Amino acid sequence: MQHAPKGSWPSRLRRPLDRIRAERRLGELIAVQRETVGLASGGKPYQSTGSASDPVRPTLAEAGIDKHLADRALKATNRRRDNRLAV
Repeated sequence: MQHAPKGSWPSRLRRPLDRIRAERRLGELIAVQRETVGLASGGKPYQSTGSASDPVRPTLAEAGIDKHLADRALKATNRRRDNRLAV
């Protein structure tokens, strides 16, 4: 069994931190998209016109993001923002 170099985290402990960091970053990107381009409004089924006055907005599903991942990402971003305000 090989030991990790001194000062580095074992991969089994680093993976959850990487996932949390990635979800937080995704939440930040979703927030930026909301402020700039806007998010798709949805509908059942999602209907887009694509006219010049109302361009087609990208959906999370088109980016490969399911609703559960988006929810976790936004919650992670909000937790980070709340922690900054509390300090």
